[in-house]
Amino acid sequence: MRISRQLPIILILISILGYTVSFSQVDRYRRNNRLESRIAYIPPVGMLKVISLDYKGIVSKLLLFRGMVYYGERQEQNVRQDLPWMYNSFEASTTLDPYNIDSYYFAQATLPWDGMVAETNRILERGMKHRDWDFYIPFFIGFNHFHFLGDDAKAAEYFDIAAKLNPALIELSLKFHYRANQIPVAIAILEELYSKINNEEIRKNITTRIEAYTGADTLYKGVQAYKKRYNNIPHPLNQLIVRGIIEEIPKDPYGGEFYYDAKEDRIKTTSNFLFKK
Repeated sequence: MRISRQLPIILILISILGYTVSFSQVDRYRRNNRLESRIAYIPPVGMLKVISLDYKGIVSKLLLFRGMVYYGERQEQNVRQDLPWMYNSFEASTTLDPYNIDSYYFAQATLPWDGMVAETNRILERGMKHRDWDFYIPFFIGFNHFHFLGDDAKAAEYFDIAAKLNPALIELSLKFHYRANQIPVAIAILEELYSKINNEEIRKNITTRIEAYTGADTLYKGVQAYKKRYNNIPHPLNQLIVRGIIEEIPKDPYGGEFYYDAKEDRIKTTSNFLFKK
């Protein structure tokens, strides 16, 4: 009776032991007989579409799997990747099955970090067209434009799309419109958001942000007018009043002070648009 109660535990322990031994044998074999990473020929996508018949989804996953194995082997051996081959693999995989999310995610996790940013974005654009509910894909494209290409305006464009699918990303969208000196666009987004929300506390926060952005926009336009007229920057910003370009320096409703960052050509504030705690 006692043995029968302990039998399941004994069987589990035996199974774990067997798995451990088997795994160690497989791992030892793999290490002692390391496979050389071979580049398999990838036929043109048009040909793949024909020969894969009704199994395009399966072929798509096989291409992804081969790409992942190849990448893992090369990483383990610390050998440089054949990026064009990897790109062709992901391109073919997502063409055969444009809904194969794993191919998009793995392409994003590998290619742009080795310089293939434009190629990655082309693949992701396909995903955005077909997986039009997936906010991650436009988010990835926006990230690539910001992080790798330094294009805040393009980043804002894709973060807008992502934010429409996931409202939690609206703050990110606003931030990059602001970084790109597209402050009126950011204000328009806030005004639209204000019209759709009934919560008074949230509306109050939106009003404060609109006031801050409006002040920053006034100063930025004033700086551009000053630069055009005097071929110089106003330092301090009070020069805008002295020269009659604006009547007063707007106040930051968050309690900070506006200033002009000439290096980034942007109006900033010491509050970073946050109330002090």
